[in-house]
Amino acid sequence: MTQGGHNRKQIPAGTRFRRLTVRDVAGRNSARCVTYLCECDCGVEIVVSGQDLRRGHSEQCKKCGQSAAARALTKDWTGDSRNGMTVIRVVSRHCWEVTCQICGDSFTRSTDWLRGERPCPTCNDVALHLERQAEKLARQSVRHTVCTVCGGEFSYTHHEDELDRRNCSHECYEKRKRTINAMRARAREHNVSVVEPVDAYVILERDNWICRCCGVEAPRHLRGTGDPLAPEVDHIIPLDMDGPHTEANCQCVHRKCNRDKREKIETGEAYHAILALPLGSEAA
Repeated sequence: MTQGGHNRKQIPAGTRFRRLTVRDVAGRNSARCVTYLCECDCGVEIVVSGQDLRRGHSEQCKKCGQSAAARALTKDWTGDSRNGMTVIRVVSRHCWEVTCQICGDSFTRSTDWLRGERPCPTCNDVALHLERQAEKLARQSVRHTVCTVCGGEFSYTHHEDELDRRNCSHECYEKRKRTINAMRARAREHNVSVVEPVDAYVILERDNWICRCCGVEAPRHLRGTGDPLAPEVDHIIPLDMDGPHTEANCQCVHRKCNRDKREKIETGEAYHAILALPLGSEAA
């Protein structure tokens, strides 16, 4: 009795085992088993033991085995419809050409992408854009206000993440900005210790365009003219006396009242009585 089948009858040349064809005896392996030189149908030559051939363990080369396994695992998706996408053809291994049924765009996608039933990227981008536009419109509102410079009424579209508009046009905005810069430069010339970007029109609106010295209205349309009743912004504590350039130290006065003050702090009872008046009220 032989051990391990070493003395079995040799496999004759030309014998086929599935895709392998025996060509000749190659020798023996480390286990002293007879090995054979075999040729696969794809043309690749490999060395296989006789035991593997007889038991069906080796039926093709490694390359053909991997291709067969890939074909067995890969489904033919041609013509299938997946989440609004139609599979046109196979491009390569696990790669397919698909066409969107809505927008008609064609893409190359993997098998995993088809199994996941993901949406068309073009349609998805359009949907996201429309959603962002809807959210943006929901945060918008039309506001009606009055320009702080010219006093004209205007409307604008306001967004939640934006500041309120104070001017109706770019010209009014530039005029207000020049006024702020000029007042700040004048304060720096006096070497004032505290200098803030004070907006003259904010001060005038705060005081309701009423002179804080005499209690008489200072008309808006006279702003910037040489009229004695023209509204101006005055520092309660003069800059020459190191008065801070802040909104709290500024007030609305007539051009004539500002000139009569001559940069001196008023101490009379009538002046303090006027300062105690509510904003918008008239002096007796």
